[in-house]
Amino acid sequence: MKITNENYLVTLNKVLDDIDTKPHNKVLPILELLNDFDRKDIVVLKALTHIHFRNKDYAKALHYVLNALDIDPEDTQALKYKAWLYDQTGDKKLYIKTLEHLIALGKADFEVYDQYAEYQENKGLILNALGSYTMALSSDESFHQAIHAAIGGANCYSKLGAYGIANEIYDTVLLVHLNDKMALYGKAYSYYLNNKINSAEKICKKLVSDYSDFQHPKDLLDLINKQKEKK
Repeated sequence: MKITNENYLVTLNKVLDDIDTKPHNKVLPILELLNDFDRKDIVVLKALTHIHFRNKDYAKALHYVLNALDIDPEDTQALKYKAWLYDQTGDKKLYIKTLEHLIALGKADFEVYDQYAEYQENKGLILNALGSYTMALSSDESFHQAIHAAIGGANCYSKLGAYGIANEIYDTVLLVHLNDKMALYGKAYSYYLNNKINSAEKICKKLVSDYSDFQHPKDLLDLINKQKEKK
């Protein structure tokens, strides 16, 4: 196949339609031909990033996304791919730096705020994390992805000692997603922090029974058993 000025846009539109429905080995050669024809087409560069990211070829994906950012340093999708690639390759410092760059540019969406909040929560920056989870929820207008941020916010309230607010959020999530394991675990951990050991233990035992590969409730049960042994 030869790419020309006359067939470039038609070919590009067709390959973008096919990118998530056809095998990558059918789509990738066409994208490479388009890239050979026009090295500065950011749409093609981001499509190549997408393909290589999905194939877990992170070195090639990073190559293409950095080329895309040379063309437009503030492209939101390219910056998000850059962050995800640093996360996948274990460069947490650059991962967080890229998330912070998106937030500073005013281009953060649900995913960016949610991921940044999780980082803050894990670092013990609970009030900051609560603010970021709140921003994530406000960015998800249709609430299609809100569950993770809602649970994250509840976890923060629990760690701050606001157990009543935390449990209200967990219960709201569980009204819609009856057996959501992270909401159930969050509620169990909130009970544990609030010294309601029996309630925490009951939920954890159910989680271990229902989700045998879920490690968090097993770890919490170990803590509960050690606490009981001391008494």
